[in-house]
Amino acid sequence: MTSQQDTSGAHGEEPALQNPSPNLSEKAVQHKVRPRAFERSGGLRTAVIVMAVLYIATEWLDLPITSQLTAGGTTSGSIAYNVWMALLLLVLVATFVIVGLWLGRARRNADRIAPDQQRLSRAWVWLGWIVPIVNFWFPKKVIDDIWRSTVRNPAKPRTGRWWGTFIAAHVLSTLVALFPTALSSIGAVVTWLLASVTMTVAGVFWIRVARTISDAQDALAVQSPSHTRV
Repeated sequence: MTSQQDTSGAHGEEPALQNPSPNLSEKAVQHKVRPRAFERSGGLRTAVIVMAVLYIATEWLDLPITSQLTAGGTTSGSIAYNVWMALLLLVLVATFVIVGLWLGRARRNADRIAPDQQRLSRAWVWLGWIVPIVNFWFPKKVIDDIWRSTVRNPAKPRTGRWWGTFIAAHVLSTLVALFPTALSSIGAVVTWLLASVTMTVAGVFWIRVARTISDAQDALAVQSPSHTRV
């Protein structure tokens, strides 16, 4: 046994790949891709959930608060309205950044175990949400690839209901924002109500998706032979 180890070390050969994960793709195995240290979701997982709740809350509060602040036409009302708009922008930007950081970490983990299964470059982790037209399907595409690479059960991504309700909610919200007079007061309220309910449902599905991916990748991080970062 000692002579075999000495011989292996003398020739500088690396030990055979020990099949670090059943999700490691055939192409990755052929190229002897060894998964590096997985990054655990850590506080980002909690932050994603918190921002989802805040985002849903702003959806419900937007129309009532905006209507109240603009009804009087006073200077104080205008100032309060600007403050409210700034808060909405802050929540939107914070949500974008937190989700981007979490998704970037999840994507790096997916690259470590199945680099050939990622159909889009890492840049689309961020750009996919803001580039017109492609933002209707690129974010889901990125998350689907991450799911397939790291989630063992179920292997098929369960992202359809989240993405469908998310897009529907944004379409309804856009109708309220762009055509308030055309919808009439009752129509605007009904559309806003539908948008808020749909966004709430989308938020529930999104939290489930984020938790599923985080749980799966944290489990792989525990199994990784290398040092894992938190």
